[in-house]
Amino acid sequence: METGSSMLNVNLIYSQSATNSIEVSHEVLKQVVRFSCSGFALSQLDKSTPIKTNCYIFPSENEEEKQKIDTIAQYSKDFFTGDVSHFICQTPIHTQIPSSLFSPAIVDKTKQILVSDVGQYHFQSEYVAKYDLYNIVAWDKDSYNQIKISFPKAEIVSQATVLLKMLAGLQNDILIFFDTRQFVVLCKKDGKFMGMNTFQFGNEADCCYYLLAFLQKCYPNATENLSPLLCGNIAVASPLYQTLSRYFSQINILTNENMESYSLYCDILYI
Repeated sequence: METGSSMLNVNLIYSQSATNSIEVSHEVLKQVVRFSCSGFALSQLDKSTPIKTNCYIFPSENEEEKQKIDTIAQYSKDFFTGDVSHFICQTPIHTQIPSSLFSPAIVDKTKQILVSDVGQYHFQSEYVAKYDLYNIVAWDKDSYNQIKISFPKAEIVSQATVLLKMLAGLQNDILIFFDTRQFVVLCKKDGKFMGMNTFQFGNEADCCYYLLAFLQKCYPNATENLSPLLCGNIAVASPLYQTLSRYFSQINILTNENMESYSLYCDILYI
């Protein structure tokens, strides 16, 4: 691919195409982009089956947001056969409100709690039926508007809401999605949603500190018997996984027998 002056020289870290034996139903084909702080993934799905998936990382997380979105738009033109149908956008700004408490007044108050300058953000209330709650998310307004311009037909959804849907379908009570120096942890107990949060971390010790403190709130005096399920940018050989293994007797990375590196882009399949 030729890159223009506005594009970043991203690195392809994973690519997978389905076997010819998979029958593709074009009526249900989804074309999905997932944008996170460290990179992006592009995937064509037939229902929940990935037909083709590419994962890329940015040369630096400090690149301007506009350049990142421009780059995703250019790569998408070559990857997809039509319009992007879904755009999963990561944001650390989110909170959950039970539907019984949900109201315009509550949403307004929530916005003021989440951010200091409400006018600089685009807010969205995303309903999660399994837990009967609304996930209130906030994106930088300029970035959100640029995504809308670059992908006018795409439904923009927060990764936090996608992860909530993932949690509801898993047997494990704890799901942790890792990105570069950032992770999202979600908890449930007896099928009931307990809470979720996003943390920034600088090293393995920071990660364990924030994670254990949050789990202690959700499961008082029971952290020894917990078995987190990990996904995202993490591998068994990574120092982070090795450090986490010291604190949990049972810890696993989300896998799928038919897919390599499933944990990297598993959230895409829950659109």
